[in-house]
Amino acid sequence: MTTHERSAAAALLVEPDKALALGGPLWRPEDFSAEALRRLVRALMAGDDLGFVRPELLGSLAEDHITSENVCFHLRKVRDAAQRRRIAHACDKGTRALSTDADPVALAQSIMAELEASASPPLAMTPILDVLERVFERVDQGHGMPAVGTGLADLDAFLARRGLPGGIITVVGAETSGGKSALANTFLFGAAATGAPAACCAFEDSADSSVNRALADLSQVDALRILRGTVETGDHKKLVQAAGELAQRPISYLDTVPDSAEELCAVLSADIRARGTRLVVVDYIQLVRAGARSKARSAREHIDYTLSRLQRLVKAHPATALLVVSQFQRDKDRERSGRPPVLGDLKESSCIEQYAKLVLLLWRPCPVKDDHPDFGVMRQHCMLLVRKNTEGETGRIPLGWRGKTLSYRDTEHAERMDYLKAVRELRRNKR
Repeated sequence: MTTHERSAAAALLVEPDKALALGGPLWRPEDFSAEALRRLVRALMAGDDLGFVRPELLGSLAEDHITSENVCFHLRKVRDAAQRRRIAHACDKGTRALSTDADPVALAQSIMAELEASASPPLAMTPILDVLERVFERVDQGHGMPAVGTGLADLDAFLARRGLPGGIITVVGAETSGGKSALANTFLFGAAATGAPAACCAFEDSADSSVNRALADLSQVDALRILRGTVETGDHKKLVQAAGELAQRPISYLDTVPDSAEELCAVLSADIRARGTRLVVVDYIQLVRAGARSKARSAREHIDYTLSRLQRLVKAHPATALLVVSQFQRDKDRERSGRPPVLGDLKESSCIEQYAKLVLLLWRPCPVKDDHPDFGVMRQHCMLLVRKNTEGETGRIPLGWRGKTLSYRDTEHAERMDYLKAVRELRRNKR
């Protein structure tokens, strides 16, 4: 038993009410290394009889007691020591298991899970006074709730925090090849343009594809020319200039799919701590594997387990916005009728809706025949539908689409009105 353990236990023994009030949630009997102290603290917290405790121990603790005022300091030291013991135990357990025939991937996931649990702070209720203090500290400094810009002024103006909210999960959904990765890329580089560090888990497209789009958008060079390597001399100068600007944007990539949700969260958590990452993009969620530890058997269980771990990650880092990209389910009726997508169109929608606080769905109503008078207008625009928004209203935001550079843009008022009129006409004719 350490000095800090004895000092904390002595304060609880001599001044139990005061020590309990000061220590609050820091009192955890399991954090004490000695069994005798664990039993004593547990009994004192429950108000049980101390007949089982050796008189010598009670006497020595009473003699050691000086004051209860610094009991929080001692309890924090006890907690830190307990966490170090648990981490050492997990590492030792993993080292011993290396000599067995255990699956290395499953073993690594098990060790990571134990380390994560060991390092997690104990659960505790937060008094409303503490919450009010945080709120007024933020208000007095003129700061809003954490958010990160998207690079699209119309969308930022629509959202309550003027950007993607930090500390929660935002979902972007679209049809297969519906432009969801391009929209996520717009958000990624839009956030980084403001100086906010961003990270992209490029599981569907590679990091090269993401940078190709950004180069095309910034330089206005045809994306296909960059993809094929057929850039002309004049365009090459534009690309070099755009590359110099993009190099200043704090973006990092993970384009290898991790073996488990724990591994994904460990990589992202390390990046957030190292760079202060404000936006994390996961493109897309259906490609992430939950890992053997999850015991997931279906696609829904894999997504549910992964999102639960990602939610814990953003709760631990409330200034970080998490953007998850998702596909739509195949629906021939929706594709044929051109109806606007709803939350139920997301793959494993019931699972995703549970975790997402903001859901953005891309909708591209477009005439079947290219001789339609509005065909050009419809091809150059799309509709971003805000289907779920726990911090504000739902609605729709027209966006411009640059097919040449595979990027989105804001629209002018007159252009927006023309597009909305064309959408209404198309919908009316299909009924």
